[in-house]
Amino acid sequence: MAFESWKLVLLHWMDLSFQFTKEHFVWGYLVLDQLTLMLASLSRLMSGYISADGLEQCRRPVKPLELYEFQACPYCRRVRETLHYLAIDYICYPTPKESLKSQGVFINSRFRPAVKTLGGKCQFPFLVDKNVFDNAVEFDPKVSAIIKNNTRDGAVMLYESGDINAYLWAVYGDKAVPSLRWRIIQSEWFDSVSRVITMIARPCLDMGVFRAASRQPEKPLQFWGTEGSAPCARVLETLATLELPYHCHPMPQGYAPVRKAFAKEHADKISGWRKSVGFVKQPFLRDPNTGIDMFESRDIVQYLKKTYQTAPVPGERWITS
Repeated sequence: MAFESWKLVLLHWMDLSFQFTKEHFVWGYLVLDQLTLMLASLSRLMSGYISADGLEQCRRPVKPLELYEFQACPYCRRVRETLHYLAIDYICYPTPKESLKSQGVFINSRFRPAVKTLGGKCQFPFLVDKNVFDNAVEFDPKVSAIIKNNTRDGAVMLYESGDINAYLWAVYGDKAVPSLRWRIIQSEWFDSVSRVITMIARPCLDMGVFRAASRQPEKPLQFWGTEGSAPCARVLETLATLELPYHCHPMPQGYAPVRKAFAKEHADKISGWRKSVGFVKQPFLRDPNTGIDMFESRDIVQYLKKTYQTAPVPGERWITS
């Protein structure tokens, strides 16, 4: 049996295991949910949880970048990891699947049509950077070609995770120093194995794979957290499933400016031991549409579903026969 067929079988049976446990063993489901979130994070060595060195010397975008992606896509994950590793703010427009039966479907999708209009094809991840740089800024020939060939209407628009990451490093991480751990994570052999593990660990369609009908907020939500955090991943999965746009403020360990500002604003909610070692409490969600501020991932997920979800995720399966 081909590798892709084996992967589908594993996804199918892991999905069924989750559903059975959820229906018959509530506490068992909670444990399984937490363990698989941790597995997905650890299989990527918690990539994005700790920042690169030297970010204080790197240029920062004036306007937040725009990322069209969905949580369950391993190539989208690679871009999110880089954005968090380099502590770059971005606005996420989630684009989960509508069906497993065909690719590129966007009959009811909230943001997939915009990607087709802007870039010409329904492919993810898709990055839009509307920041303008001084013509004196020089990049290496590869990145210069990427920018030249993908600039339209005053914005850089990129598909392909490799091109996006090369662009992000050249423009916003040129003075940053990647760690050995980061280089291992980005190596082809490690990336190939770990991205399969992350997919199989979180197989359910409501874990950022499929869209569920929801009410669109007037303003994007605000999210503070890190990509390598299991509790943050729980919230990001729900935001993706419900197609809720959000402004992401990465807070990787090691990048002081954003963490100090966050700790100062929420000093009364962060325990003394966290403050003493420079930790912050995350994830944190702010909903400007309702005035709600929330910590605790399970509380946030419950709030999002109660406030915005209008219908369940469609009942498809990875294998239908």
